[in-house]
This record gives sequence, C-alpha cells and structure tokens, in this order.
Amino acid sequence: MFMKTRLLFIALLLLLSSGLLTAQQEQDVDTQPVYYDTVVRLKDGTVIRDVEVSYEHEVGRYERYVIKSRDGTIVRVLPSDVLVIETHARTFYPPVYNPIGIIYPCDDRQREAQWYFLELRGWVYMTGADESENAIGIDRIAFGPEIVPGLRFGNLGAGVGVSLFRAREIDRIPVFLHLRHQLSARCFAPFLYAQAGTVFDNQSGYRPTVGWLLERSAKLLGIGAGIDYPLASWMDLSVDIGYRYLQLPTRVLCDCSDQPEVTEALYYNESHGVLLRAGVTF
Repeated sequence: MFMKTRLLFIALLLLLSSGLLTAQQEQDVDTQPVYYDTVVRLKDGTVIRDVEVSYEHEVGRYERYVIKSRDGTIVRVLPSDVLVIETHARTFYPPVYNPIGIIYPCDDRQREAQWYFLELRGWVYMTGADESENAIGIDRIAFGPEIVPGLRFGNLGAGVGVSLFRAREIDRIPVFLHLRHQLSARCFAPFLYAQAGTVFDNQSGYRPTVGWLLERSAKLLGIGAGIDYPLASWMDLSVDIGYRYLQLPTRVLCDCSDQPEVTEALYYNESHGVLLRAGVTF
C-alpha cells in the first residue's frame, strides 16, 4: 500500500513539474525579446524598426526606398521623406540606440516631377589664339553670365537662354534654344544638354535671317554634360563642361574697294572651344 502511494505521489510530482515547465516555456515564448537591426526614421516623425531596406529605380518612375518588415509588409518611400537610416547591433527590447552604421539620404528633389526649371550660370569659354583676319575674333578666353528658363517634360527639358559677353570691345548677346536631359534623379544627378542659337551685337548691324543656320551668319552651337547636386529641396548646385562653336560677325574698316576712301566690310570669325559652366538650377 505504501509503495503504491509513493508511486502515485511521484507520478503527480512529475506531472506537475511537466506542467510548470510547459507554462514556463510558453511564458518564455510570449516574452521572447524582439531584436532590432535596421531602423528607418522618416521626416514626419515615423520610426520603422526591424526592417530590410533596398533601393529601386524603375524607368519613368521615381527612385524609392523599399522597406520590408519581417512579416512581409512592404512600404515604399521617397528618399526626400527619409531622415536617417540606422543599422544597429542586435540589442534587446527596448533597443539601446548605438548605431554601427548611419545613412543620411540625399534630399532628392524628384526633378522630373517639376514642370519648370531655371538655370543661372556663370561660364568661361576657352579657345585657341585669334587667327582671324584683322584680329576680330575671341582671343583665348571669354566669360559671362547666362540665364535659361524652361519647361520640364519628365526627364526632358526645353527652354530659351540668354547670355552676355564682351570681346574686342564689342558687346555680344547670344540667344539660343536650350535642351537638357536628366539621366537620373539621384543626389549626383548627371544630365546632358544641347544649345543652338544666334548672337546679337552692338557693332556689326547683323540681323538673323530665316536660313541663318545654313549660311554664314551669327550662330552658336554647343553640347555638354554635367552634374546637379541638391543644396536644398528647391535648388541644385550645377557644374558642366562642353563644346561650343561660335561664328561672330564683325564690321571692320578696310581698303577693299576701287575708290580711294576707306570703307567698311563685314567679316565672320569662327571659333571652337571648351565651355565651363557653374551655377544653380531651380
């Protein structure tokens, strides 16, 4: 009888221990600490923890961060909406914020979403020595300001530019069509541009005609490439380098007639050079 009671007591004790162990395991599961790796902080104050972050770019769409949680939830945000992305050592909840990696996304302007652009530039044009007849061309270097307002059509832009420079004591005003193509919307955003137009001055009396591009006339042609970098959400720092061709009319005194008196003749000087531009783009 004593033996049976002892065995029953042992069985009850084992059963009770098993139950307590199971309860403790369930409690351990329920209170298992949550680990945090990557933390994304948005500019609106939202904090998204325990995520995997990647970057995507689709043609014709904005570049975005893809934020994926462990439960499979995916959130896409613009770089301009992200304040900081932190990578943490694995720590217990609540996390001890001691990030081992920090990324501050560039203030991506999403330029292709804007319907306009405005370029303000200062430029330097470097060419060879003046070999024109009567020394009427540009001798090695010219510089001046430039403004180009225009419209954006996605990554493409088109506008009309006006510039000003002085060479050989003659004031010249280039007026040209300006085309630009944004190759990317990222922080360091490369672009291409092309220009074609005419040049007015206060000396030659030249006026452009319908066929100015195909005949000897005052003309400007150029192509180039550059980089935009956002200084703010509404303004880029822009630098580019390109090629420029100029054909400039100049009226000079000459002994070019059968008459003894001195008359005037209109000459055209051609120049090829490197154009450096720097400024801001709105």
